Amino acid sequence: MKVRPGSEWSATGPKLPVEFARIAENGRLTLIIVPGYEIVSRTSWILSAETDFEKAALNLADRENITSPPDRQRRIHGIDSDGTQRGPVNASVAAVVSRWLNERHDVDATIWTGLEGWDRWKDNGFDSFSVANALDYLAKADTSTNREIIFEYIRKPPPETDTPVRRAFERLFPRRSDS
Repeated sequence: MKVRPGSEWSATGPKLPVEFARIAENGRLTLIIVPGYEIVSRTSWILSAETDFEKAALNLADRENITSPPDRQRRIHGIDSDGTQRGPVNASVAAVVSRWLNERHDVDATIWTGLEGWDRWKDNGFDSFSVANALDYLAKADTSTNREIIFEYIRKPPPETDTPVRRAFERLFPRRSDS
């Protein structure tokens, strides 16, 4: 995504039900919004270089390699300041994001990827996502060649991204010191 020059990530976004609940193609557990999830975390945001809602959404889709128009319609979500929604935004998520957006005077719209990942849990031998299944998956990754990539992705978000999977991961897989 093209970022507005001089803009930096801010960990002052809305509190949303996010979790490391998606297994990406490269094996990483990635953060997604999980409607109905009981735990909410502070999210981070950054200003786009694009000032037009549609152009910013297309820019995000390009960054995420979401190229087909039907996929873009389904996977790029957003809400602008007049309440216009893009994509199939969950009602409870829309309410939280809209409240946050209405409190901001420096942001005209929000745009995010609405990814799902439930099918890859089955592909990896699990019935569905759960914290316990995520920890089992990570334990298997502890011996894989992708281990560093998988582990780094969970450590990368700011501390405000405080989820049950991340807390348990940090207890089970503390950083190894080189000395």
